[in-house]
Amino acid sequence: MASENGNKTQRLTIQGVDFEISSPYIEGYQLKQNEASAMNQLLAENVRNNMATTVRNAKLKAAGWSDDQIKSAKVEQMTPVSDTTTLSDDEIAELQETISEYVSTYQFGVRTGRARSPFEKAVEDIVTEMLDKALKANGFSPSKMQKEDRAKYDALYTRVLDANREEVEAAAQARLESLQGLQIKGLDMKAEAAKSADEIAPAVDAAAE
Repeated sequence: MASENGNKTQRLTIQGVDFEISSPYIEGYQLKQNEASAMNQLLAENVRNNMATTVRNAKLKAAGWSDDQIKSAKVEQMTPVSDTTTLSDDEIAELQETISEYVSTYQFGVRTGRARSPFEKAVEDIVTEMLDKALKANGFSPSKMQKEDRAKYDALYTRVLDANREEVEAAAQARLESLQGLQIKGLDMKAEAAKSADEIAPAVDAAAE
């Protein structure tokens, strides 16, 4: 979308009414001081959210928890321990190195290759579902926003997570627990996995009929 003078614009819905505003931020744009400050703040918020589980798990380990305990514990069990555990200087230094490395390769709008736990992935999925649902309800296309203005989408993602972290983490934990109880029925997976794709496909097609 472009205005009469050729500058890009974007649609903005306020209280159910559509408006157009300019989109001045393009590749190569030179940031003003206040804009750079806002971007640095957004970076800090994103890093805080993305590394929160890493720091929390480090605090739980410092408190004597095992990896299995951390994996199976509920959010409401972990939070009091994490909140009251103090890390040593060496533990903080190790985390600082991890965070600094993460920030050095961070890019807005690009999912990093950093290994995520099933819990972190569940949190991301739930926040994304919440955000996409809210965007659609207000007349925006989530996929279009991700494609055309990923920085804005990520900023909204951060706001949603910040405002709903406790509920989101509890929902993520519940989702993982429900998945643990699911089992595949009606298939000998060892035998099926040994077949070729062509041998498996007919059975799948027949089941769908």
